[in-house]
This record gives sequence, structure tokens and C-alpha cells, in this order.
Amino acid sequence: MKYDGLENLAGFICYKLKNDEAAASCSSSSLESFTWVNHLSEGGLEKPTEKCMSQLHQLEQIFNNINSDNLFTCKGYLAKLLQLSSHIDCGDKIKTLFFRSRMFFRMRTLNKSLQDKALSRKRKMSKL
Repeated sequence: MKYDGLENLAGFICYKLKNDEAAASCSSSSLESFTWVNHLSEGGLEKPTEKCMSQLHQLEQIFNNINSDNLFTCKGYLAKLLQLSSHIDCGDKIKTLFFRSRMFFRMRTLNKSLQDKALSRKRKMSKL
């Protein structure tokens, strides 16, 4: 499931940066295997290469090591993530778009959990 989600995000990144020369090697035109991206795509998502997937998996590990289940907040957050991922051989535009997308997804998950907690508290108060 996590691999399919990462592959979906990789397809989005390949699509967004398809005109960028640094990300030209990100998408693959081969249809060798049918995956979740093929199922979700209505012609817009690109199929990422194995090299791209391995790079994004490494970026995912860096993001999870910094944030764990929360979202680490500091000044220069994106610059810190880019510095930690400097050893990964992919363009800065790919890294930036990946980290920004992951931050958005994490914030959305955290906000949803806060709303669920507030709703459960409200239900408890209404029972009293």
C-alpha cells in the first residue's frame, strides 16, 4: 500500500515536471506491469522508472526520520530536508516538490485527526 502511494506521488511529480530537463529521466513509457498508478490514471499520470522510485523511497525515509508521526517545525524546514537529502542523485526540483507534497499530506492527516478528536469530545459533552 505504501509503495503504491509513493508510486502515485512519483507519477504526479513526473507529470508536473515533464517539461523540465532534470526530471526527464523520471518517467517511463514502458507498460511492463500493471500497477495502482495504471488503475488511477486517466491518462494524466506518468509511470515512474525504477531509479526514480528508489530515489523517492530514500527521500521518503529521510522525511519519516525527521517527522516520525508528527510534523517537525523549525526555521528553514525545507532547506534542512534538502540538505539531508543532498547525497541522493536527483534534481532539487524533484526533491522540493516531493517534500512539499509530503508536508501537505502530513498536515492534512494531522488536521483530520484533530477534527476527529474535537468531534468525539463534543459528543461526550452532549451526552452529559
